[in-house]
Amino acid sequence: MSYNDVISSEEVLILLILTITSFIGSLSKDYIMLMQQQQRMKVGRITISTVTSTFLMYSVSAYIMSHFGFRGLIGISYLSGLLGFEILDRLSRFNDVIKIIRIIIGIEDRIKKIEKIVCKEDEQQKEENKTKKKRPR
Repeated sequence: MSYNDVISSEEVLILLILTITSFIGSLSKDYIMLMQQQQRMKVGRITISTVTSTFLMYSVSAYIMSHFGFRGLIGISYLSGLLGFEILDRLSRFNDVIKIIRIIIGIEDRIKKIEKIVCKEDEQQKEENKTKKKRPR
């Protein structure tokens, strides 16, 4: 069994990009907090935030890539870097994990409803175009 069987070079590249964008997001968050004079920059908080958001984003990267593309993955990874420490705090409590799962499922259901509405509108538009073509002038 070789390393190619376990993880591909594409997966390593995605993990590296997620780590970098999560790190930039975490660093941005701490820099904002520094400028607001709330706290000093802490390497531990930046590291924990980066690791948390990287693992989280890697676990959902296939889903994000299929729905939002590579640019969406980078943007969402940056946002998760900004929120990484808060995400870890929320995930440390089981009730909050259940709430987050319900929110994600709710968003997915809303997206599916919107897709159905858009598909119906497209079908209606196609039917209208067909009836316009059939009418004699």
